[in-house]
Amino acid sequence: MRGPQFDAAGCDELCFWSYPEQTLETLEHALRLGERPRMLVTTTPRPIQALKRLIVAPDTVVTRSSIWENQANVAPDFINALRQRWAGAARQRQELDGELIEDVEGALWRRADLEALRERSDGPYEHVVAAAFAGSSATR
Repeated sequence: MRGPQFDAAGCDELCFWSYPEQTLETLEHALRLGERPRMLVTTTPRPIQALKRLIVAPDTVVTRSSIWENQANVAPDFINALRQRWAGAARQRQELDGELIEDVEGALWRRADLEALRERSDGPYEHVVAAAFAGSSATR
């Protein structure tokens, strides 16, 4: 996107891009034509920094929709499979209801705490691994 310029951009599934923050920063510089350049972003919400930054921007208008509002345009078997797979789970709220889920109820760690572990003085960690083990008395 370096070089071109636009008056509009459509961005699909932002939360699943490999480099969402960097790509948006580059795109925002290319949106410089017309009286009011605009960007449309559609995505299944995930708590990534790029999406959270867009949501709180003063010029952002947020709309939400769930799979249920679109089910007339989707195969009934697909809807039934989703219901069976994610009924009552946090994943249902994210994938089907379009909610931005920061933390899963009952989780041992908060997302913000794990993300804070990525930062350190000599550079960010690539991966943070957290695990909990339940052992039986026979293994002691």
